[in-house]
Amino acid sequence: NMKHCRSERQLLWTIHLFALLVVLASFAHAKEDQKVTINEFNNKIFWEKDKQGMVELELFFSNVTDSMLIVAVADMDGDKYTDIITINQERSAFRVFLYNSKLKQFIFGEREFPVSC
Repeated sequence: NMKHCRSERQLLWTIHLFALLVVLASFAHAKEDQKVTINEFNNKIFWEKDKQGMVELELFFSNVTDSMLIVAVADMDGDKYTDIITINQERSAFRVFLYNSKLKQFIFGEREFPVSC
């Protein structure tokens, strides 16, 4: 009975979450005075959407002269800003770029991290 109750609750939460997503998506894609039906939701939002492709993004790294690949994002210094961890193309070195909210840039070498990180 406990497993049955738990699976029923999970199913109800899944249905509620899906319904909420449908409502939010319809609000996001509806024009003024236009109602969004389930068919429009099924076609316009998911299947007929433009392909995105690759987008170039300038991250304002400081002191970067070589190509680095982003491998992870995390809050490395506990300041509630997302920091970026990169490796070089040879995969022989990694760097941690901490986000500096005052400069609005990712700064390398602002803080030391243990080797075990």
